[in-house]
Amino acid sequence: MDTLCFKPGAVALSWVLLFCSGGCADQGVEPSSRGTTISRARIGELVEIRIYNASADGGYLWQITKDFTQTIAVLEQYETEVVGDTIIGGPVYQIWKYRTKSAGITSMEVTLRRPWESLPGIDHKQFQLIVL
Repeated sequence: MDTLCFKPGAVALSWVLLFCSGGCADQGVEPSSRGTTISRARIGELVEIRIYNASADGGYLWQITKDFTQTIAVLEQYETEVVGDTIIGGPVYQIWKYRTKSAGITSMEVTLRRPWESLPGIDHKQFQLIVL
């Protein structure tokens, strides 16, 4: 089961969300919620979403199927980060960085699927972002 965690980031006024298999203690983050809501983001903050992907070797990627409302949060950067050793086909974190723009509530949904297939995904996640 994935756990949603968040902690203050290295940059002032930022939050990091981690979806970690089996909890986040190994990432140096204490699980703060099993839910999917961030309630402390403020206008102008950077929100980073990191989703663990153990299936990258099979061509599976987390793909956004419903993005945050652009008037509330805007995607600034997307990247991947190798977990552990740099083994080809090993697990990765997929990372989305959003800048909050205005107060409101918005949601995001992601699906784990192969980009070239039209089949439904093998896993789904959804959560809300509340900007105060």
